[in-house]
Amino acid sequence: MSTNTVNAAIEIADETDFPVMLIASRRQVDCKQIKRGYVNNWSTEEFVKYVQSKSKKNNVIIARDHGGPWQNTVEVMKKYNLKDAMKSALDSFYIDIDSGFDILHLDPSINIYGQVSGDEILDRLLELYSACEDYAFKTKKVIEYEIGTEEQMTYFNDKTEYVKLLNQVLNACKSNKWKLPLFVVTQVGTKVIEMQNIGILNQNNNEKVFSYVSELAQECLNHNFFMKVHNTDYLKHEALRLFPKYKISAANVAPEFGVCETKSLINFLEKYNLPQFINEFLNISYNSNKWEKWLMPNSTLTNRDKAIIAGHYVFSTDEFLILKDKIQKQIKNVNLDDYLKNKVKDCILTYLKLFRVNNTLEEELICTR
Repeated sequence: MSTNTVNAAIEIADETDFPVMLIASRRQVDCKQIKRGYVNNWSTEEFVKYVQSKSKKNNVIIARDHGGPWQNTVEVMKKYNLKDAMKSALDSFYIDIDSGFDILHLDPSINIYGQVSGDEILDRLLELYSACEDYAFKTKKVIEYEIGTEEQMTYFNDKTEYVKLLNQVLNACKSNKWKLPLFVVTQVGTKVIEMQNIGILNQNNNEKVFSYVSELAQECLNHNFFMKVHNTDYLKHEALRLFPKYKISAANVAPEFGVCETKSLINFLEKYNLPQFINEFLNISYNSNKWEKWLMPNSTLTNRDKAIIAGHYVFSTDEFLILKDKIQKQIKNVNLDDYLKNKVKDCILTYLKLFRVNNTLEEELICTR
């Protein structure tokens, strides 16, 4: 979500000897030839070099999040057709492989020209899979894969359709002698809106709800895959503690960390009685309009809350960097980036502590294939 978040994750991976994934969407980080992302204006190549230079124990797993056609804003703005969008997605994946990414999330679910069927999505998925496997083989790179779609759901994957997908992917991998995917993104009732999770997992985080999650996880393991859940931001701690028990092997969190850093910035400025800088930051963030996609219908959020939601999108803009420089000159005895980084670390560590209850997660992550 930001340079400070990346640094926080790297430090935690080194300090805890625990593998932490940095998952970059194509909107956040992409290759130079297509369009850099909004996080520190990094290209794919620069992002990987930065992480590798900072990581001391090689515990950081670099992953592509939601790679696929129309996942970069250029492809949407220029209204690429399917052929061109798929080519652009593959060009991005090839740079990922060359640069040293460890995991590629193949997600061809977006289609800017209308809805597509499950069979069409599967065809596109297998086309991406085949091309990436061929390229990895030619370049002698070791790549893992994550499959699954973009949508957030308040409820669960249908078990019948879920097992059908697992079988289709397993059969395709076996017949083509492809590496099996490491992770399958599974919808278990997580959906982030505004600054809350409105999915069923947050409403009914009890044994009955998780029993169905357990069935999906077991189906995943039966096919020699591991379950990964996206959009786990803002889940109640009692729900998160159950992830290891019910064989959820990995979880994605993002906007919560961005909001954490944004709120910490505002708290910092309040502590030092700098209201003029708070207002300047809130205006920059609000005027970005990046909060729009996160709102509920008929939202009652204040403009301040909307600005907080959008804060991380502007951290790399010239406007904010100028503001941050002014703040740092005003407060010389505290390094602002270190302060923000440590606040994000606290937030990440909360998840780590919850997921390592009874030390079961480590066992689940051991791949026995």
